[in-house]
Amino acid sequence: MTNDGRLDVSRGRIEFTRDHGHPRRRVWEVLTTPQYRAAWFFPGTLEPHEGGLVELTESGPGITGRVTAVEKDSLLRMDWDSLDGPHSAVSFELADHHDDGTRMRFVHHINPDCRPASLLAGWHRILDSLTAHLDGTEPPTALHADLLERYQRRDGAGT
Repeated sequence: MTNDGRLDVSRGRIEFTRDHGHPRRRVWEVLTTPQYRAAWFFPGTLEPHEGGLVELTESGPGITGRVTAVEKDSLLRMDWDSLDGPHSAVSFELADHHDDGTRMRFVHHINPDCRPASLLAGWHRILDSLTAHLDGTEPPTALHADLLERYQRRDGAGT
């Protein structure tokens, strides 16, 4: 399985599927526990219950939204508003995979105001960091700019 994401313009989404050699409860814990999430993603507030507040800090204006659906250890879906993904939605779906592993399907539902190549590059790097955090290894050193160039070349997606 490749770590690359897919851009499906006709369905308005970006999608990544990643397999982790950790049980769903562990992947869920790393997604939803503030100190773990801050290590691989962004610090801030993400209340993992329906209607919960999302206020994450990144370089720039940050990310705001609301949690729209939660199924413990299986699904986290949020309305999402960021510079690259205004008025969009993201979801993390977790399922058992192989011997005590987890398959994570990540989807970012985009619209014409979103910047798909930048989102692909950003999520690729973030999800690589999640994998490294789960595995207890150093995150990859791929630069956003290199990933952005690769996705622009491959998909012809705008920044």
